[in-house]
Amino acid sequence: MPPNTIQEFNRLPLPEKIDLVELHGIYLQVYQYTGHGFKVALFDMRRYYCEVWLSVPTDKIENVTAFTSYKLLDPYLPMVNVNPLFKMLE
Repeated sequence: MPPNTIQEFNRLPLPEKIDLVELHGIYLQVYQYTGHGFKVALFDMRRYYCEVWLSVPTDKIENVTAFTSYKLLDPYLPMVNVNPLFKMLE
């Protein structure tokens, strides 16, 4: 099981964070951090979200961070398509 709190998760070494996201994370979305050479993948960890920062030039994960702030979801919102939800309601 992943740690219950963000603080516990964020104190873990990077390899352990990566393992936990692979085992327990639910992939939601990815975006290209334009001009900085990163792809950032968003995962739902049930009690919090995680961003996995992949360096495009090196193809290596540079950082994994957990958060709960909905403000940090802003970069992902333009990519969310809610049309299928509306069709289900028809």
